[in-house]
Amino acid sequence: MEIIDKYRALIKIPFTEQEIKTATNHSVFAILLESKSLRDRIVKKLDSIEVETKIYYEPLVKGYVNTDCIFNRILCLPVYGKMEHAVPDICRAINGEL
Repeated sequence: MEIIDKYRALIKIPFTEQEIKTATNHSVFAILLESKSLRDRIVKKLDSIEVETKIYYEPLVKGYVNTDCIFNRILCLPVYGKMEHAVPDICRAINGEL
């Protein structure tokens, strides 16, 4: 949770958190961004600094407005103990500062 709290504090661009109402191991921090193009630019930037991201939840059936909207905007950021030092750089890249 410390890493997730760091993400929350350091990401300055608008985002919505994926709400998880049940028990979770918090292996990723899933956020929804304003648009697919923004999400894709961030993924490309994070790839360039060798940060692996995930885009989960590919719809089983495409064409549902809400489902497609979430799939096109979701970005899952890494959360694991040894990466705490990397969170500020990841957030700078997300914020467009790198």
